Amino acid sequence: MNYERWKRAFEPKVVGSNNLHKQLPPDMDFLIFLSSSSGVIGNRGQANYSAGNCFQDALAQHRTAMGMHSVSIDLGLVLGAGMVAENESLLDAMKASGFIGIRIQDALSILDQAMALPNVNPNMHIPAQIVAAVGTGGLAIQNQPSDPFWTRTALFRYLNQIDAPPYGLNSETRHVAGKDLRSAIRASATLEEASQTVCSALIATVARRKGMVPGDFDQHQSLGSYGIDSLDSMFLLGWISRETGATAQTVEGVTIAELSQDIARRSLHAVEERQ
Repeated sequence: MNYERWKRAFEPKVVGSNNLHKQLPPDMDFLIFLSSSSGVIGNRGQANYSAGNCFQDALAQHRTAMGMHSVSIDLGLVLGAGMVAENESLLDAMKASGFIGIRIQDALSILDQAMALPNVNPNMHIPAQIVAAVGTGGLAIQNQPSDPFWTRTALFRYLNQIDAPPYGLNSETRHVAGKDLRSAIRASATLEEASQTVCSALIATVARRKGMVPGDFDQHQSLGSYGIDSLDSMFLLGWISRETGATAQTVEGVTIAELSQDIARRSLHAVEERQ
């Protein structure tokens, strides 16, 4: 993104929050920042927004250290509110990526607790930063999202173990769901067979992300025919690299079948180079 686009999401969070910090009286009962879990997760394509939310988290902790009751609430997907209430396709895409939604009444309950003065309920400690709606490892296994990208970072190693069975995120359930795509490609007798394997996995992945079913797709149509946007394309390029070992420059301008054949060819070629 260019600098103008960076400022569009970064400055309201950073400059706006800092202005409030400087101008509001220090003896207020509370100051709540509505931040976002994207600052913790690091949403793709939203570095400016994520950085702005991280600033709010740090500012809340700074104010708390100065004795001013401040809380930054890192909200995730709130069902029935905001953009996802107006854009169903966005809601489907976020669910497919592993975002766990909370009800609006749950978000309001968190807000109530955050506003309460520390001495109101001595049995409940409210930290300066509250992260909501980031799913546990058990929920990731249960829901089988297409790309819970943040679970692959060391930051979430402990969270991945919460609610999860002993074998964790690398369970047989996930392999059965088609996660071991490279082995299936290598085991194919012909390029055509490998291409069909990739095509089935690709369609299943896009279907989960878009809230559709594989039967909705025609492999002789392009992915653009099914509403694939720039963020979907970015996700798919990462998925292709991660799951097949192939590197694709774009998913646009070709049919699903043609893309699948190219991925299969590149994946098999990568295997040959390593041998």
